[in-house]
Amino acid sequence: MYKLLIVDDEKLVRSSISTIIDWHSLGFTEVYEAEDGEQALEIALDKKPNLILTDIKMPFMDGLELTKQVRKYLPTSYIVILSGYDEFELAQDAIALGVKDYILKPIGAKTLYNKIAHLCKEINLENDHRNYLTKMKTQLHQSLPLLRERLLNMLICTPGNNDRIIDRLYSLGIEFNLAPYTICVVEPDLNSILPKDSEIYYFAVKNIIYDTIGKSYYVFSDNNNRIIIVFNSSEYLTSMENRSIISVTLQVIQNNVNYHLNIPLTSSIGITVDSIYRLYSSYTEALSALECKYTLGKNNTYDINDLDYIQPEFYYPFDTSGYLLEAIKAGEVNSIKQTLSNISTLLKNQETLTWVNIKLIFIEIITSILKVVVKTSDVSSSTWEEGISLYDTIEKMDTIDAIVANVQSFCIQASEKLALTRNNSNYNIIAKVKDYIDNNYEQEELSLNSAADYASVSSVYLSSLFKKETGINFKTYLINKRMDKAIHLIKSTNFKTYEIAHLVGFSNPHYFSVSFRKYTGKSPTDYRKSLEE
Repeated sequence: MYKLLIVDDEKLVRSSISTIIDWHSLGFTEVYEAEDGEQALEIALDKKPNLILTDIKMPFMDGLELTKQVRKYLPTSYIVILSGYDEFELAQDAIALGVKDYILKPIGAKTLYNKIAHLCKEINLENDHRNYLTKMKTQLHQSLPLLRERLLNMLICTPGNNDRIIDRLYSLGIEFNLAPYTICVVEPDLNSILPKDSEIYYFAVKNIIYDTIGKSYYVFSDNNNRIIIVFNSSEYLTSMENRSIISVTLQVIQNNVNYHLNIPLTSSIGITVDSIYRLYSSYTEALSALECKYTLGKNNTYDINDLDYIQPEFYYPFDTSGYLLEAIKAGEVNSIKQTLSNISTLLKNQETLTWVNIKLIFIEIITSILKVVVKTSDVSSSTWEEGISLYDTIEKMDTIDAIVANVQSFCIQASEKLALTRNNSNYNIIAKVKDYIDNNYEQEELSLNSAADYASVSSVYLSSLFKKETGINFKTYLINKRMDKAIHLIKSTNFKTYEIAHLVGFSNPHYFSVSFRKYTGKSPTDYRKSLEE
């Protein structure tokens, strides 16, 4: 059921730990071993153990650095340090990195068993929590059809007559009661949540909203992942009474989210409108009220009627422009076309929008794309020139459709160039790292981390990419390179073994001899003698 990784540079210690405890009785069905931190990290990323028992002093990568890397990429794995060093500073550093226990060697089998049994209870509790979140995620994929969300978004984002949208919603069984209507925007703050869990927490917030208000009102997500509630107010109550009920309801939702999920929740209330065709106005006013979170703080409810607010001349499509950038980076041509079509529709429906402002919006979009592209040197030069040229082209055009056609062509070309650059970059990274090893193999501190820093990528990404592109892992490639250099020195010089070890990057002659024997089948001394025979 569980996986265990034992890390120690002494084989006898590893064997003892793996045999003195009946690991199977504790629920561990897979036990792995590693002789140093680098090997351990590679195994951990591949096998994803539930528990890691590691020494603290090891070659290549010590226990503290291993802990730091595992906590970064495998945050759910438990780490226990078994150390022969009774040093307060080491224990303090280990605790700061999030280890579950710091145990001094030697330790009795019974004591170690009891400590591990206690940790297994914690692992079981966390697994139950993760299983619950997984269940919530499954429910997420089975609810709120995408078409319903899109149509509701079109309804609140498009001013004017929306009979076609309303008819399509009606065909899906979505009917709006009689006016008045008030739109509220609810925005959970998920910045403190791990990216892999954010979608589950977001879905949990929606569930809390449904549990609070029932099915009386429509709840959906807008294009920026904010939660929208369309309240249908009672015609028998005054406007003030209706808004008071809405405010209290949002406060109850906020309290429930704070209590169950422990995250902030900010909400806003738009104006009350007397027609379904004016939902756009209520929505944009609610978005404006939500902006108060930047000055007045999050975890509050803001009512547009309580704010000193001036209606802007037009609504700039910030959210849609953001989706366009994501589509370009992802290479999704259909999404690029659809997003630009949405922007075009939105601008055409802005009756008070001047032609100058329309051009400025598209110029801003081009500028945003260039800011992304300029970070990629292989793309930036030609695309930058095309973007600058497009500025002049836009100035000469007289229809939105003409501008969109040219911007669309520019976006697709930029997307294709970014995709080509991504494919070529992997080869360049490996070539750069191999060159780095060739020129620095004699440096003792040369490691996966230093090579990753040199290539400007993460060590985990480099480890995976290196094995994928070369067929062997980084550590094996480095040792092979050093062994080849050592063989050359044995053949061409009279240097002693410890001198050769130092010249090829080994600070410990013993580890050099062990590595040399693994590579050639002979010790350095025996290898030299075989050449003399």
